[in-house]
Amino acid sequence: MSMPDRWLHLRHPEGFDQARFDAFCAFCRIWTKFVEATLEERKYILGLERGDVEYIFFDPILSADRKVASLPIGGTNTLGSRSHFENQHWRRAWENFPYPFLSDAQEGITEDIGHGPQTNWRPCLAPKSA
Repeated sequence: MSMPDRWLHLRHPEGFDQARFDAFCAFCRIWTKFVEATLEERKYILGLERGDVEYIFFDPILSADRKVASLPIGGTNTLGSRSHFENQHWRRAWENFPYPFLSDAQEGITEDIGHGPQTNWRPCLAPKSA
């Protein structure tokens, strides 16, 4: 059995009650189906026709303090598949939360890029300009 090597996150300072975590899990299922369908039709997606790309999805998890919901993933990938799925389309796993929730939320990824696991965060919504 493969192990996760990346964790996609949604973090919120108020945390996730059970209803929010259930919604996150549902949105993760939508995202994983999107990834699977896209990989089935990869010949039509620029940049995904080269190399073997396989995503392995694990059950979503919630941190002990309930402030970070995560989807562990593994498998093989390319820079193109990571950019396409994990950067451009990961928002499908959280974009349907209400705006007030998203205004304080951050998306993130934990991965090992050669110096041990590191997590990078960014706001889910672009900051408002002054």
